[in-house]
Amino acid sequence: MRSFRSVLMTDETRLKLSAIAFVLIWTPLMIWRTGTPLEPVPVLISLAAGCLAGVLWYWLYGKWFRWYFARR
Repeated sequence: MRSFRSVLMTDETRLKLSAIAFVLIWTPLMIWRTGTPLEPVPVLISLAAGCLAGVLWYWLYGKWFRWYFARR
């Protein structure tokens, strides 16, 4: 029987939440680091780059995660 915690928080859910957290932390830091005024184009470019980084995080970390636990 699976525990209540494993039903609520599957490995796939943890991976998705970590990718979302990565984007929510990384994107504002990249906007802040550039030091430019909040103009629409640099912000949109940073948002697009943040979304791409989140997708790459999800894909690459998920690939590694599945590979690592398949070996066990």
